[in-house]
Amino acid sequence: MKNSLTRLDFWGWVLFLACAAVFVGVGVRDDDAAMVVGSLLFLMACVLFLVPYVR
Repeated sequence: MKNSLTRLDFWGWVLFLACAAVFVGVGVRDDDAAMVVGSLLFLMACVLFLVPYVR
């Protein structure tokens, strides 16, 4: 049970990572500096949460 929950958590964070990348792209497209900065912070947070899964 724990293994399947861990796998679901991992894929949940991967989806958050994908969303953050889309947000960065939209911010760049719209030339919105606040959205780009916020999206990059969100992207970095997602990466940090994924670190324990790849160690």
